[in-house]
Amino acid sequence: MDERPLAYLITWTCYGARLHGDARGAVDGQHNQPGAAFVPPNALREQFERGRMAHEPFLLTKPRRAVVRHAIEETAGINAWRVLCSNVRTNHVHVVLETLAEPAKVRNSLKSWCTRRMREASVAARDARVWAEGGSARFLWTREAIERASRYVMFEQGPDLD
Repeated sequence: MDERPLAYLITWTCYGARLHGDARGAVDGQHNQPGAAFVPPNALREQFERGRMAHEPFLLTKPRRAVVRHAIEETAGINAWRVLCSNVRTNHVHVVLETLAEPAKVRNSLKSWCTRRMREASVAARDARVWAEGGSARFLWTREAIERASRYVMFEQGPDLD
């Protein structure tokens, strides 16, 4: 039997928004399991990571957030994914959705279409590096897990931005 989660919490960040060593915490290969501690703060590591950046950090301004929200809904509609909620912040995006597709494919598709739509709307330069590599997908196996994830996305991200 092929058991699938009821939904996914998919998250990705903007390029340069959270570097390893950042005092706010970050995730790397050794710190990437649910409940695991973040990478410890380390100013030298953060400075090293910043020096490796090929582009300026990318932040989601109000016009960019509007385009991203629309692109998420558009992409989900085309692919028959059901968006339960989303929250586009200044430096990351959360989406809770129902789909039979693999979550990494969903995340990559969302990132690609959001980038394309921002460039078409002239709110992101053609050569701008928009997103950090990868992202995460939390599997939501129960209705309670979906409710918790949705509360987190909608009400635990800080004040409304728009």
